[in-house]
Amino acid sequence: LNLGKRNILELETPENKRDVELFLRREMKGRVAPPEAFDEGVELVLEKSGGLLLYVHYVREERFAANKQGDGKHAKDGAATFTLEDLKAFPDGIKGIYATNFERLLDTALDGDEDTYQTLLSAVVACRAPLFREFVVELFGGDARKAGDVVAKASLVLNVSPETGAVSVFHKSV
Repeated sequence: LNLGKRNILELETPENKRDVELFLRREMKGRVAPPEAFDEGVELVLEKSGGLLLYVHYVREERFAANKQGDGKHAKDGAATFTLEDLKAFPDGIKGIYATNFERLLDTALDGDEDTYQTLLSAVVACRAPLFREFVVELFGGDARKAGDVVAKASLVLNVSPETGAVSVFHKSV
């Protein structure tokens, strides 16, 4: 089986930056306040993203999370709008997003029970495939309730499949 020549996506190419910028312009249209700051806002997020669409996805999710929390002003579709100051406060790059989420987990979710989360995180990092719900329950001595609580809190830094409950890293860059 010959799959032909493979194209490797380089983040710093003009084509990739243009694609990310076009996506940002679409996603941020009508969501930067004041409207005159739109171009500067797009450029700011583009720079912070480092050319990663995964970062742009984070910005998009934060916009909808702000709506759920009642923060900021909202556009017609209910998604929050951001000022340049809001956008400047976003973490720098994908590593900044991971650091922010791990800090949140450490500060709020652990409740002084670091060993419990260490058990889950160690298993997830060591495994190449998602951990199935049943395996996670076994990690906690068969206590499904405890496993569910731990996974719910750890979802700040881990991906949890809504269909199967399988736990994995959010992205291989972790």
